[in-house]
Formats: sequence, C-alpha cells, structure tokens
Amino acid sequence: PFGMAMIDKDGLFKYINPKFKELLGYDLNDIPDGKTWFRKTCPDSDYRHQVISAWLKDSASSTPGEKMPRVFTVKCKDGSEKIIHFITVKLETGENLMACEDITERKRAEEALRESEERYRTILESIEEGYYEVDLSGNFTFFNDSLRRSLGYSKEELMGMNNRQYTDPENAKKLFQAFKEVYRTQKPGSVFDHEIIRKDGTKRYAEGSIVLQKDSSGHPIGFRGIVRDITERKQFERVLQQERETFFSILQKQPYGALLIDTDETFLYINPEFTAITGYTLKDVPNGREWFRKTYPDPEYRHKVIATWKEDITPHKAIDRVWSVVCKGGEIKEIEFKLTFLDDGRIIVMLSDITERKRTEEELAYRATHDLLTGLPNRMLFKDRFSVAIAQAQRVRKKVGVIFLDLDRFKEVNDMLGHDAGDRLLCAVGNRLMELLRKTDTVARMGGDEFLLLLPNIERVEDVINTSQTVLDVLREPFIVDGHEISISASIGIAIYPDDGTDVNALVSRADKAMYDSRQRGGGT
Repeated sequence: PFGMAMIDKDGLFKYINPKFKELLGYDLNDIPDGKTWFRKTCPDSDYRHQVISAWLKDSASSTPGEKMPRVFTVKCKDGSEKIIHFITVKLETGENLMACEDITERKRAEEALRESEERYRTILESIEEGYYEVDLSGNFTFFNDSLRRSLGYSKEELMGMNNRQYTDPENAKKLFQAFKEVYRTQKPGSVFDHEIIRKDGTKRYAEGSIVLQKDSSGHPIGFRGIVRDITERKQFERVLQQERETFFSILQKQPYGALLIDTDETFLYINPEFTAITGYTLKDVPNGREWFRKTYPDPEYRHKVIATWKEDITPHKAIDRVWSVVCKGGEIKEIEFKLTFLDDGRIIVMLSDITERKRTEEELAYRATHDLLTGLPNRMLFKDRFSVAIAQAQRVRKKVGVIFLDLDRFKEVNDMLGHDAGDRLLCAVGNRLMELLRKTDTVARMGGDEFLLLLPNIERVEDVINTSQTVLDVLREPFIVDGHEISISASIGIAIYPDDGTDVNALVSRADKAMYDSRQRGGGT
C-alpha cells in the first residue's frame, strides 16, 4: 500500500512500484535520477534547495538500516500538490530504499484540528491512521476508532490504558524516551518505529509521531500523535533484504565468476571467483567503460567486442560468448561469458576460464590436420585446401597443379644413420620445400618419405613442370643432419586440374602413377 522506490548510490532510480506511480504520477522515464526528481517535484528553487539540503544531511548522517523520515510538499505529474511522508533506509550496498505515503489528507486534518474541535474529532474518526491523545503520564485520553481496531481492544478497555500495557519492556522504554525528548525540546517528535502487542497476543509493527499538547496558558498537558500500522511494509523490507542477501550469498560461493551490471552499465557486484579469474575487483572496473578499456586494450578488437555486446543485449536473451581478455596481471585468457537478463533490466554475467580447454581443442584440431613430425599439413588438410583451390580455379578459369614427390633411397639413410636422423632429414626437406614454393602453395606430408605439393592459380602446364624441375634441383643440394652431409634425390609425378581429373583422389592417384613411372625411368619428373 506504500509507494516504494529503490535508488542506487549514484542517485539513479532503479525501481518504482505501481503505488508510487499511482500516488505521484511519475514513472522511471519521468524521473530517471534524483536531479530530475527534485527539479520536477520541487519547481520552486528556494524550496527545492531546502529539500535537497535536508536529503543530503540525512544521507550523510545516517547509517545502514537507519530510517530517515521526512515530510515534503511534492508537485505531482498532473500538476497537483501533495504532502508526502518519505522514509528512506540506506542499505549495506549504498542503495536507498524509499517508502512514501500521501499524508495530504492527514495534514489537512491536523490543520483542521486547530480550527474546530468538532470538525477535528469527525475527521479523526474518518482517517485510516490511528490518532491518539495521552496525558503527561502516557494514559489514553482520546483515540479514534482506527487506533482501537489496530490494538484490538474495546473503547472502554483502551481508555486510560498506558503504552506499557500493549508493548514489551524494550519498546515501552523506547516510547518513554521518545515522549521525554518531545517534552524536553517541546518540538514535534520525528516518526519512529515500535512494536505493539494486540489484545489477542499477536504482534504488529507501528510507526508513530508525537506532538506536545499545551493548554491556553502554554503549559504542557499531554501529547497527541498519529500511529500507522507498517507491518506489511516491514515484512516487505525484510523479504527484500533477505532476497538480496540470499542472492549475493549464492553468487559468493559459485565456482564461476559472477558480475551484476546495472542498467547504466555500473558494476554493482563482483564475486571472489571473478577476481580470481581476471584479477579485477569492483574498484578496478566500476563500470562497463573501464572494463572494456582495461580488458581489451587493442582498439580494433575492443570495437568488435563492444559492437557484439550491443547486439547481444538488445534482444534480452541468454547469450554465450568467448573473448580473449587481458587480465589485471597482463595474462591473456580465453573467457566464456554467459549473459542473463533480469526483469528490471539488470544483467548477470557468468565467467568461466576456458583457456586450457581452448588450447586443448586447438591442439587436437592441429593434430587432426597436420603431420606431427614435420608440422606440415596432412592428407586431410591437403584435401581441404584442394577444394578451395578448385573453387577458385573455376571462378578465374585457371589450372591447379598437384605434385607427388617421393625421396629416392631414403631407407638407406635410416639404415646408415638411424631413424632419428631420417626424421630430421624429412623435416629439413619439408622446410626447404616451403621456402621454395609460393605462400599460396601447400606442402603436405603423406607419410613415410612421400610429399604432396598443391599449386593453385596456374596459367600453364609448363609452370608446374618448371616448378617440379626446380624442386628436384633444390633437393639435390646436400643436407647437413647431425653433422653428416646427406645428398638425396627424388622422383616426381605431376597431375593437372582439370586436364587429368576433377577430384582430389583422381589427381593424386594420377600424380602417384606418374611418379612411379618416373622412378622406373631412373628418377626425376
């Protein structure tokens, strides 16, 4: 039944309940922050200055959990003015929970009390709040029916009763101190909370105010005030606080990094695992701007990440992304981000360090497509690149050359110098072939001492033949392996796309046969 608003430590309104809008007419679009709120609700500059000063004073002097009650006249969205009772509670997080209640009618009722006793009594009986008058000893001398109902006693039972009879000792002492302070200062007491015990034994929370009553000579004769049942509001505050504590307690213990982002990209919470993964604390990255600047120092990569981020948050759907992140210590990690959107627009980001998993995946992918001895592409990768070369050749109407190369008398090297030397020779051959050919060409090891060369974008068959002869000439130059000078030769066969076939198996088979024929003739091409 109360207007409720959640305001973060930067003065931004994060939540407004329906009752708040019903009371004042404003929603989050109308009053996104405190500055706009004060400007619209207090258009008179002098009064606005007074209200802001009181707010700042309360905020500076209050502690988490302490209530800060104030009453101000507020201009509503429809232009009307209402007297609103605000109670603000600062939370441990620095946010403020503000409850507001329209007390315009009550204030008018209090004004009417001074004008007419009869009218005053009539109005008191019609208002929802409990109204009371007590003597200097705290005994009831008058009360309205709302107060009687809230305590559960009959009118006869309640008349003359003292607050010690419907409160426990602790709350009775609290009330006594409040009345004593009003009597001492002779100033109206600020709103305070206390617990009451109804006749049936049930407990309720009440909120009351105190005003000193005086006779015509100005001598104190008693007190009067308003009492409101705030049990539901107290329960709401308790549930809200419990939910917040439970939420952060869960995130605190999770085995993955957790980050809570406000709608303005302010980072509200970072759990310990987030810091363990990235090295950053909330102080290091208080908002999205600092996060992007520190974790993606390369401008081009940062621009890519931010652009993707903006695309992802638009549909407000759960999203997984993997980005390379520069951690606080300078280490680069592969981080998987999982985005979840809350109903109020805030975002929960879960982080997992998948650096080792990515390395393993890349290692497995490399092993699947490369010869582990020489590091050259294997048959699988050769076929993939062949498919790309064929597609390109079809577009530009060129040829593709395939060269099958087999080292002559390689077995003799293994027999004389050992297999380790033979392996190093194969690596040296692969390196020499790669240095010889173009960057667009591919050198692949098929197994043993057999190699395949892929030459895309060939104008003439003669170009492949010339390259084959150059390869033979280069391989005839001695290799130095383990201090031994090794001279080898090779046999080569070639096949041309599309002259000798249109698929990789046919062309490799054709080049293999041509190589065999060449060896039978004594080597060469």
